[in-house]
Amino acid sequence: MINIIDCTIEEFKLRTQNKHIYMFGAGTRAKVFYKYLLRTSNIEGIIDNNGGLQGTKWDVDNQLEIFSMQMFINSIGNVDKSSIVIFITPIFGGLEIIKQLNEYDDELEGIECYVGSLLLMHNEKKNFSFSTGEPQIPKKIHYCWFGKTEIPKVLQNYMESWKKYCPDYEIIRWDESNYDISKNRYMYEAYQNRKWGFVPDYARLDIIYNEGGIYLDTDVELISNMDKLLCDKMFCGAMSEVSIAFGLGFGAVKGNELIRRCRDAYEDISFYGKNRELNLQPCGEYQAPVLEKMGFRITNEYQNIDGHVIYPLEVLSPTMHGEANFFTEHTVSIHHGANSWLDERQRKSWDEFMRYMKF
Repeated sequence: MINIIDCTIEEFKLRTQNKHIYMFGAGTRAKVFYKYLLRTSNIEGIIDNNGGLQGTKWDVDNQLEIFSMQMFINSIGNVDKSSIVIFITPIFGGLEIIKQLNEYDDELEGIECYVGSLLLMHNEKKNFSFSTGEPQIPKKIHYCWFGKTEIPKVLQNYMESWKKYCPDYEIIRWDESNYDISKNRYMYEAYQNRKWGFVPDYARLDIIYNEGGIYLDTDVELISNMDKLLCDKMFCGAMSEVSIAFGLGFGAVKGNELIRRCRDAYEDISFYGKNRELNLQPCGEYQAPVLEKMGFRITNEYQNIDGHVIYPLEVLSPTMHGEANFFTEHTVSIHHGANSWLDERQRKSWDEFMRYMKF
């Protein structure tokens, strides 16, 4: 069996600082880890099962070669295995990669293996204080429900917590009857394909820009009052060490410029990719460049730039995939993660991986 190390991100950085890292996977998640987590100077190459990529250079860094598994084995034949690290990048398919690596048990003996998703399930409490003063964000909760179906009972129960903890907030539903889903190409194409989890990615930004207030996904449960979040111009939250997610809940004053820029990032994109396959990039991929341009870092830290706040995950996302538990006295809400953007294969893949890792 390969040696999978489950540890914190800080421990990972210490253990691998003088080692040669090979990332397994050349896709979107690899790009995220490469940019926000890994020491890029330590990366020696990429392992990938896509035969069309093997033997080429990675499109993110053309100094890095993409290996097949056999090419990788051949390249490390005479190398001290204790100096090599394999870093598994995909969220889905991790178990399949682990099983594949186990087929090369003898050749990989002495190599440490880390799984990006496991590293992100460790967290340390952050020291920060909520802003005080006059509230700026109006007491309005917006949510979207497209598709003309009944809201499931479990989601209705989460939404009841909004009334419980914020009884003086106006709650506004947006659906086909009062919102024009054809006003943006990406949104309308997602709607036509019944990908309900992607339709609000544009709509919620547009709504908050025009109306002001707080947006919540229907799978968000409040566990305290949200007044403490109202004293800034805008807020959102980290979902992990490498992602900022507006679906956790976010708020802003009407006409906020950062929200406008995040919304307008969707103006020139389609929900269709090459060869008409669906563009299932998560919303963070479009919002991260906007946040970075303003000076934010994509990390799990409290950040406040001119009254625009990003909270650490303990505030709006204290659980991860329903497994990790990061509740603190700062926790305001729980994003239960209905994961409506995932297909059945992805859900099954993640569940199998968690069972294998005995979570």
